[in-house]
Amino acid sequence: MEHEKLHALVNDLLPNYIDHLTSPESDKLIEDHLAHCPRCQKALERMREEQESAMEDAIEVDYLKKVRKKGWRNVIVAVCVALLAVSAITGVWMFGWGTKADPATLGYTVDVKLDDVVLQVASDVEGRKVSRVAWSENDGRVRAEVYTVPGTQQAPETVVYTANGGVAKVDVGGWTAWENNQAISSELAALYARRVEYVGDVSGVSRLLETMRVSNWIGGYTMELDDTRLIVEGERMMNEAYTKQNALLLLSLIANASALTWRSADQEQTITAKQLSEEVGRDIKEGYRSVAVLQQNLDRLDEEGYAWQTYYLDLTLEDDFSKDEVVTIEVWRDGKMVASQSARVRDWLQSPNRLEQAFWLEKGDYTWTITLDGQQSGPMPLESHTRYTAKAGQWKKEGEGQ
Repeated sequence: MEHEKLHALVNDLLPNYIDHLTSPESDKLIEDHLAHCPRCQKALERMREEQESAMEDAIEVDYLKKVRKKGWRNVIVAVCVALLAVSAITGVWMFGWGTKADPATLGYTVDVKLDDVVLQVASDVEGRKVSRVAWSENDGRVRAEVYTVPGTQQAPETVVYTANGGVAKVDVGGWTAWENNQAISSELAALYARRVEYVGDVSGVSRLLETMRVSNWIGGYTMELDDTRLIVEGERMMNEAYTKQNALLLLSLIANASALTWRSADQEQTITAKQLSEEVGRDIKEGYRSVAVLQQNLDRLDEEGYAWQTYYLDLTLEDDFSKDEVVTIEVWRDGKMVASQSARVRDWLQSPNRLEQAFWLEKGDYTWTITLDGQQSGPMPLESHTRYTAKAGQWKKEGEGQ
């Protein structure tokens, strides 16, 4: 009985003995018992093996925690580095490299002197400026791609490119700007880029008419076809002074159109491609294949007294106007209104506070008025490119004093 009690006592003390938590007297008692008890010796060995195994597991778990922690730290560092790299690349792209500009958002002129192409260009978008021009050349055709970045354009950039050989054609962003010794206006280039093969292409013809701003002259209009004759019926008849220019443009830029009829409630005028070909001395359909020829044909009509010019208005609204407000611009000559256009402010906005409108008119002296917020302005001079600012209900022309 005494031996069994001692055996049970030693077994209870073994875990503390292994961890060195027993007193010296107890250690002597345990060691004396172990010297004569194989069962307790095996129990001690088993407990030590389990303890070593538990310690190894703990070390492995601790190692895995450290590896996992380090791994997450590496992931976070890598993500931060990647974000910084993306931000740096985006910054360089936005503020240094730039984004490709639509030619419709640029003001430019092109001149060719021997093999040198001279491009003067500026961004018409408020808050952006030209950053660079990328050139390419293929068999006499030179192409300029203009890139812009955030900033203020102080003056047009002048860029010169020397071609490898003779220059036959120069494109700016896909629009023809110079061809066969003929400079092409950006307005005509925009129309030429929208030329249509078939008069039955309703969407294509509609885009062409919108680009020509036909509603400026005839108000709201509808279209219909009579075989290859295009009939445009508006609220009012187009002014006689420039029916031919617009007919020449449409019949040249719609490949299979044979005639154009302008019609209002009580008037009608039809102009055929054959008549215009006889007047300019060549087949006007050549203008569909070459914008330089189209420009020459327009110039020939000018020589006959049908002068044609685009008049631009750039309007900055410093006052707070509702974007749903209807704005009406009227153009006057010799006391008669010759063009009018109305729209909601939001439909004309080029930027948060800037409106732009263009009128194609017979060359001459014009004034314009604007009705905004129910108030009509007095007459103001209209020039080929005029900038005005509205402040405190007053319109100020750029360059004039307060």
